[in-house]
Amino acid sequence: MVRLLGLLLLMSGMLASSAPCSAQEAAVADAIQPLVVKFYDITPLVTPRQHHRFNVGSVQVTGGDMGLAGGQGGVGGGGGQMGGGGGGFFNVPAEPVQMGGGGFVGGGYDDHEPSLKSSLEDLGGPSIVDLIQYALADESWESEDGLSLIDDLGHSLMIRQTEKVHAEIAKFLKELTSSVVGNQTYRLEAWWIPVDMADRGNIEQMIAGESEVEDVRQQLTTLQEAKSGHHGTLICRERLTNHVASGNHVPVISGSVPVVGEGVTGDQPIVRTLFLGLMLEATVQAVPEYSVAKDGKSTDQADVTFRTFVTSRDDKGQDAANAGKIDRYSLAKEAAEGTCRLRVGRPTLVSSLSERTSEKSSSSELQLIMLLTGIDE
Repeated sequence: MVRLLGLLLLMSGMLASSAPCSAQEAAVADAIQPLVVKFYDITPLVTPRQHHRFNVGSVQVTGGDMGLAGGQGGVGGGGGQMGGGGGGFFNVPAEPVQMGGGGFVGGGYDDHEPSLKSSLEDLGGPSIVDLIQYALADESWESEDGLSLIDDLGHSLMIRQTEKVHAEIAKFLKELTSSVVGNQTYRLEAWWIPVDMADRGNIEQMIAGESEVEDVRQQLTTLQEAKSGHHGTLICRERLTNHVASGNHVPVISGSVPVVGEGVTGDQPIVRTLFLGLMLEATVQAVPEYSVAKDGKSTDQADVTFRTFVTSRDDKGQDAANAGKIDRYSLAKEAAEGTCRLRVGRPTLVSSLSERTSEKSSSSELQLIMLLTGIDE
């Protein structure tokens, strides 16, 4: 028994004395880790952020009876614009003025914000390389062989470092990119539903209830179809502006120009094109957890800045004085815009659009409901 106890004490002493040696060896091993070359794609940090907005065009739609102003016609006769000697020509615009968009997806236009690299240069601040070196200031960035450990190649960085430092660099760049340009893609679904007094309470109960989200989606879609409303889906990257448009391009006779031929006179209609349908433009930005009140609800929220309108047409017949020459319609444009905070994964009543001008419609308003869900990448 005594011999066994002595043997145990001896072994414990040996283990205690060997522990510092292991720690020292580990430190030495870290110090002599080989340098590894890796490339890091920093395109999101050096490329301007593109925003694709909806271009409403030059034709503004109002709610009253309107005939569009006639466009410029060709000048007939010798010497006229596009005219030859004698007969003369008329000119129908080759590029009709539209409400923006094209087909079932809006064409729009794009603009951009400066990249992080450009912003740092304009402010005279540190470069992206400097930020990495500042963040890992405890590491040496000077090699013994005199070669650079980090090189900026434009859209990528070439870095020579140990595997340990590479792991820290990857983590830092991921956090930096998320902070500057965001890292989430969202699916924004919207319903425009004409409602009367009886419908309002039903929609509020539907949204505020405890039903599964998929069941609520189906109920909203069914109600929208029954009420001849609208439904659209927009996929958008965090902090970037995108739009979706759906509708029809409708030709409208906006005026006429006289046509003079050999012994014959007449009128040539001027045709313009209107975009009639709906448009939704949105920018989504996640709300950080630290800025959300801890009230027991989900902190997964996002701010949505949106702009939407629905343009429709009611036939009121031709103006008798201009029958066959100019189309006159009653055009209604229900519009809403602003910024709201949505709980991700839960339908929300965002806005009640302006009262519809159609005399045939019994609806008092057009309610806009949105559902925002995240898309895992």
